[in-house]
Amino acid sequence: MFPYELERGSRKHICPNCERKSFKRVVSTSTGEYLPGEVGRCDRAVNCGYSYKWSDYVKANADNQGIPLQGLDRKKRPRGFYTPRKTRQPDYIPHEYLMDTLAADTSRNSCIQFLNHLFDDAESVQAAIAGYRIGTYENWTCFPVIDATSRPWKLCKAKLMIFNPVTGKRRLQHSLEKKLKERGVLNDDFETNKNIFFGEQLIYENPDRPIGIVESEKSEIVASLCKDIFPGVIWIACQAGLSWLNAERIARLPKDRRIVLFPDTDTKGRCYSEWSEVAGKARRKGCDVQISDVLERHATDDKKADGADLADYLIRERLKRKEPVKKVYIATLPKPIKQRSDAITETHGPDMFAACIKCKQTCWPDTIGLCILCDPNGTKTNQPSTELGRKSELPENLMTVIIQNEKNVT
Repeated sequence: MFPYELERGSRKHICPNCERKSFKRVVSTSTGEYLPGEVGRCDRAVNCGYSYKWSDYVKANADNQGIPLQGLDRKKRPRGFYTPRKTRQPDYIPHEYLMDTLAADTSRNSCIQFLNHLFDDAESVQAAIAGYRIGTYENWTCFPVIDATSRPWKLCKAKLMIFNPVTGKRRLQHSLEKKLKERGVLNDDFETNKNIFFGEQLIYENPDRPIGIVESEKSEIVASLCKDIFPGVIWIACQAGLSWLNAERIARLPKDRRIVLFPDTDTKGRCYSEWSEVAGKARRKGCDVQISDVLERHATDDKKADGADLADYLIRERLKRKEPVKKVYIATLPKPIKQRSDAITETHGPDMFAACIKCKQTCWPDTIGLCILCDPNGTKTNQPSTELGRKSELPENLMTVIIQNEKNVT
């Protein structure tokens, strides 16, 4: 056990950098007392990013007689003051509360309203809702985190959100466990398994399929409904935002799966760089992990300032044209040769997609920039496979590329 750790629970303090109430302070695991107020981490990882590790603080004060701690004497602590706890088995929410959210009336579910507005295929929307076990709690959309590694499945936690039913923008956020604590159903010291992805149960329901990881639940749901763009991909989301993802949590996933990370954007490139580092560490643990930089390369400065994510791109394109965006192939492509057409646009990694210079359709063109349909002398071996079936049919190396129209490529 480490001598210090971030304070557990939902309590937040004023960040010394951004002055928002989003700061987690560091406490002593033996006494529960705080280290000085500047030691800790701001939860606004993108917009602030302040972090002062306790290990750095200890090194900086190694010559002192001791590390100064702040806090009340243990016997005089007020109710609710942080108390260190020994490692214990995780708590779970009773299963009947998940069933109640699934049986509730969905007419007030703003997420389902938005998805039905965005996608014309009602059956696909209902299948996605059922697969992710998205429910309704009062007026909230309920996104449950399910531990599928245990038998029977267990409900770890659930995010509650309210969206704009037209734009899909999030308005309010809460959590089911906080609601149940207020009702006295859960204890105040409720602490569940924090290593489970949202939607992780779909990995075990669909063996041998590649996995896409995004930061938010909305991005996950929208991407899962874009089967014409992401054929055969199983989407999961982080339980608690950008900094939650690490190599250890990725290593929990089946090692025989191809995994692609789709980080959000920001003006400083922090999201992409942080997840790139995570991907590198996961590869050293034996995971087949790639990271897509398409949003990082193609998002405008204004979009990056707004923290645009994969869902923002997909939603914008569908609302604009009400038709599928260009396909994304998760496949291994043949080694490209030098192209002689300006229509060829280099994309992520050594592989290329481009628009045919004649029919303007996205393809893997031949040496003169024509697709297989426009150039009868072309070979079908240049066409990437979109079939993602059993493990024996999967490519050896996973590569993910998002294709945009030429006008969107910067």
